[in-house]
Amino acid sequence: MRVWHRWVQVWNGQELPWPMALVRLLLGAAMLFDFLTFLPLGMVEVVMLPADQGGVLPSEWKVPPPWWDWFGATPASAWGLYIGLLASSFLVMIGCFTRTAVVVLMLLSAQFAWMHGAGDRGIDTMMRNVLMILAFSGAGRGLSVDAWWRTGSLWGDGAFVPSWPRRLLLLQLVAMYFAAGVSKYAQQWWPWGGYTALWFIWNDWPVSAVAGQAWVDTTAALRFSQFATFITILWELTFPAMLWMWWAWRRGRPAWVRRLRPDLVYVALGAIFHLGIAVWLQLGIFPWAMLALYPAFLSGREWARIADAIRSKNLRGVVEAVRIGP
Repeated sequence: MRVWHRWVQVWNGQELPWPMALVRLLLGAAMLFDFLTFLPLGMVEVVMLPADQGGVLPSEWKVPPPWWDWFGATPASAWGLYIGLLASSFLVMIGCFTRTAVVVLMLLSAQFAWMHGAGDRGIDTMMRNVLMILAFSGAGRGLSVDAWWRTGSLWGDGAFVPSWPRRLLLLQLVAMYFAAGVSKYAQQWWPWGGYTALWFIWNDWPVSAVAGQAWVDTTAALRFSQFATFITILWELTFPAMLWMWWAWRRGRPAWVRRLRPDLVYVALGAIFHLGIAVWLQLGIFPWAMLALYPAFLSGREWARIADAIRSKNLRGVVEAVRIGP
């Protein structure tokens, strides 16, 4: 029973809605931008129709996507799915009919994933998982049209929401980063490969944004890439340490964890990691969708204190708001 009570304490509780509201807003914006890129490339019908209708998908299916069963594999149904993805991601971003919009976006994204099978990106799976969590999180209670309708303010009334959705999202991030670390089996990620993984990726034309540039072939670039590769693999493999840091933080001991906030070192490294991907690689929505989840690393109280410090133009107060903790 003692173990059970501790388990309940981990997930129980309430908090301010700002972290999950920010995740909802940023993730909706990232998905909307990703879908909008289909238009200038003329890809809507190409990626949503079978080959006999002018697309690139198989014409013969053992189990066809339900969307085609319901609406047919026609250009009209492809545009219907696309407009649904655009509209639901926009509604998620602005927080209008939030819970319904989140569920619709998750289901429509799943239909698109069904069409592409193994071609569905890992980040798409991650986003659908997050959308499922957002549906239960009260993410529409702040920074949303729903909040404005209910309270007369986009900020809402500061009503508490359950803590477990944010904590579940954090647990998923811990599992994802650790899994990314242990699945890096190429020798270039490890000492016996000279920590040259990032340097090889920089020179990989299909995914690199800097391949062929003169600075990539310099000794300084090679040394920096080795250092960055080492930090990346160390950061991912030790990411579960954040679970202990959060638990120690809640207990208030050891004191140095609460005073130094080592968990924020992991958050800062993650932000640098994803921004580096955005600058040096061409991985589409991945870095931006991941950064959209980072507001969950801070509690609602921390975000409220940060907002107060910004409104009072107290930059030192922003740092203090984070240092104090939840």
